[in-house]
Amino acid sequence: MKLYKYLILSLGFIVFSSCDDTENDVVLSSEFDYLAFESSAIGVSEAGGGPVLVMITRSTGDINKELSLNYTISAPATGRPAIAGTDYTLPAGSGTIVFPSGQATVQVPLIDLIDNDLSVGNRSINFEIDDPKGFLLGSPDAPETGALVLTINEDDLFTFGETSFEEVTTFVGDRTFPKTPTVEQVNSQVATPNSTDPLVDWTRTGAEMGFDTSSLASNLVDLGGEAIGVFSNENMETDPDSFETRFVNGTQGYLGSDLDGTLEVRFDELMIPAGTTNLVLEISYFMGQTYEDEEGFFVYWETADGLGDALVFEQGPAAQVSQWITVQVPIPAARAVNGRVLMQLWGTADAETIFVDYVAIKGIK
Repeated sequence: MKLYKYLILSLGFIVFSSCDDTENDVVLSSEFDYLAFESSAIGVSEAGGGPVLVMITRSTGDINKELSLNYTISAPATGRPAIAGTDYTLPAGSGTIVFPSGQATVQVPLIDLIDNDLSVGNRSINFEIDDPKGFLLGSPDAPETGALVLTINEDDLFTFGETSFEEVTTFVGDRTFPKTPTVEQVNSQVATPNSTDPLVDWTRTGAEMGFDTSSLASNLVDLGGEAIGVFSNENMETDPDSFETRFVNGTQGYLGSDLDGTLEVRFDELMIPAGTTNLVLEISYFMGQTYEDEEGFFVYWETADGLGDALVFEQGPAAQVSQWITVQVPIPAARAVNGRVLMQLWGTADAETIFVDYVAIKGIK
């Protein structure tokens, strides 16, 4: 009787053990057979150069066999498309993905970037696998990775407004402008059409920004004629020892010398499109000799909210003198709105001459 009991217990243990092993077998569903890009959207800088490499993954399937797939390239449904030959070129073997035997991921060169000088904004291009050969597109936790949108981010600055003062009428003759006690200074030619005084106001006629000149009555101490306004190198050459330098971006520019107070030059208002990024002031200037404590050269981006902080701040003995300086100064993102460049020139001696050769507002739109 005991023998039968032992036999029955042994058979039960075998059956129980056999059932437990079966329940531990894991059978993967077909949803794990997928192809996926590393992301559904990536952005690259236009200046990045070289090929854009993207990782593509295949999951399960017969990984011990080579797998060859094709992908298509298309323009985005919305937004600005990237243009072949202008924004990118296609590498050799473009349109094909090959997974070698035993390899679950491959890095595919999708495009070669072209770093051009065009400022047209961000551009995009779509990549989709043409025939997935039974694989699902996109991973289970990120089904959108079955396709890829590649965006080329613009790095070239667009010029919203600029001047090198080349379009302004200049004269070879008088080298001083007679300041008036009024805040706004008016071209001498308004009252005397044949005057050869330098122009202090200019209405835009072409590509360059217009401007007007004013004196700040609060510290104007002398109304005598001084070297103020737009000069040409040719005019300065008639008295070469009085001018420390010459304009280098073209042959004309704005200068102020022995101002006996503060002069303000306000340029045309510029319209800045919404979404503009990387807004900068670019300016070339030269400051002669040394300056007293509060005197100097200050440049602002004036908006409806006021001047804000100075973008260029050259004051007193710390000012950089006797050298041409060209800078690109970022404008804070919060102030990337419609506005105008405003320059303040402050000096009280002949040697304190400020030459301005180029002014521009640029950004990525």
